[in-house]
Amino acid sequence: MRRIITTSLFVAAAAIAVSSCDNGAYTANPKKDQTSTMNPFDNTIANNVLIGTMEGKIDGKTYDLKGYYSVDENNIRTIWARVINDSVFFRTITIVGNNDAFKGKSDVTLTDPIVSITYSAYDTMLKRNKVFMSTNVPTYSAVNIIKDGNDKIWGIVSGKLIREDPPPSDPSDSVFIGHMNFYLEKK
Repeated sequence: MRRIITTSLFVAAAAIAVSSCDNGAYTANPKKDQTSTMNPFDNTIANNVLIGTMEGKIDGKTYDLKGYYSVDENNIRTIWARVINDSVFFRTITIVGNNDAFKGKSDVTLTDPIVSITYSAYDTMLKRNKVFMSTNVPTYSAVNIIKDGNDKIWGIVSGKLIREDPPPSDPSDSVFIGHMNFYLEKK
């Protein structure tokens, strides 16, 4: 009787061990080129952020944003990101440009007028919106594309943006985006 119980426990333990090794179906696709996919956990690469995020400083304060990009029927790529967990301000960063300027590029710097950068801050308490935009002065702001491919883009946005709304435009009222790293997927 003791041998039957011991054998039963051994078989049950072996069955549990074997079934716990099942991680589901193997989903790798050898026909899909993954060479341009960045590893978000590779800490040997500078300026690393997790996929779907943008992280950096706006006027010296560090923010975490969630974002993605899309391409419309006119071949215009729009990168969208918004600050999460901010109960007072609704802050967004938008980068717009021709998709051909981004597509498949690596180690490229894009400036105005090739891309337009917009930062918007809506005060939910006062019900006021301020919109800051890049100017036609290329030294003010830039988007550095580290890598673009497989419906993902990785890069850095930085620069000085001038208030455009509410009018009139005021160069003395500006926002500085400092080294905002992003790694975003196409939606």
